[in-house]
Amino acid sequence: MFPQVATMLAKRAEEKAFTLIELLLVVAIIALLAAILLPALNTARERARSIACASSLRQIGLAFQLYPDDYNGYVCPTAMRVGVAACTGVNIFLAGLSGAIL
Repeated sequence: MFPQVATMLAKRAEEKAFTLIELLLVVAIIALLAAILLPALNTARERARSIACASSLRQIGLAFQLYPDDYNGYVCPTAMRVGVAACTGVNIFLAGLSGAIL
């Protein structure tokens, strides 16, 4: 009885094994799917990078708009003379850009 069980297990093992062609076919299909998906992933990565850049520009614009509110209308504290802001035209310039930045 034991030799028959051993032959049955050997036959099952042969039936369950993959051939080299089947394995190569699976690898080729995975490589094909990866080649199809990579351009889409690169496009998504570039889109995310541009959104992050736009967000950074928006934050810089908000900083330029909010800083003068906190410091009596002065925009450039390093360029100030005694009581006079050297960057007086910046507020007018930022007021015109506020719609584009936000």
